[in-house]
Amino acid sequence: MFAVIDGAPNAGKSTTIGELRQRGFLVMNEVAEQVIKEGVHKPWLGDAEQLAFQTEVALRQAAQEASFQQQPQSLVFLDRGLVAAIAYRLIYGRSLTHLHNSMQASQYSVAFLLEPVESWSDNGVRYEDPKFAREMTAVMKRVYESFNVPTIVVPVDTVANRLSFIMQATSHYRSSLTKMPERMQLPMAAAA
Repeated sequence: MFAVIDGAPNAGKSTTIGELRQRGFLVMNEVAEQVIKEGVHKPWLGDAEQLAFQTEVALRQAAQEASFQQQPQSLVFLDRGLVAAIAYRLIYGRSLTHLHNSMQASQYSVAFLLEPVESWSDNGVRYEDPKFAREMTAVMKRVYESFNVPTIVVPVDTVANRLSFIMQATSHYRSSLTKMPERMQLPMAAAA
C-alpha cells in the first residue's frame, strides 16, 4: 500500500516523513527535491526547463515506486506523489503535456495533504511563499481527487498530533478496504 504524504512547500512534509522514518516505517524520499539539489534542472527558469525537470522526476519516481512495490512490507509512505507535477503545471498556468496526460495514480491507496503552516523557513530549495502554499494545497487536492485517490486533509497541528491523525486514518483505511471520504474527521488532541 502506497500512502502519499503531500502538500505545498512549507506544509511540514519533510518533518512528517522524517518522523515516520524514525518510527521505522518504510519511506520513499521526495525525488523532486533530489533533482533540484543536483542543480541540473531549474524548474523556476521557464516552461521548457520545468518540463525537463518534471520529465526527469517522473522517470526517477516511477523507477523508485516500482522498486518499492517489490518490498515485502505492505505500507510505504511516499514523500510526494508523481501527480503533484500536474498541480505545479496548473498553478503556474502552463498547459499539460503528454507526460502529464499519461500519468497514473492508481498505485496510491490514499493521499494525505498537509495544510501549510504559517511560519516560513528557507531550506535552500523552495522559492514559494505562504500565500502560494495555501493556493497550491487546493490545487493538489483537486488533482488527487481527479485521479480518484482518496484524499485526506491533515490539519495544522503538532508533529505528534499530525502523525497520530495519519496513523489512525491509515489504520482505518487499511481495515475498511473501502475508499475513505474526501475529508475524514478524526478526533485530534488540542494543539500545543
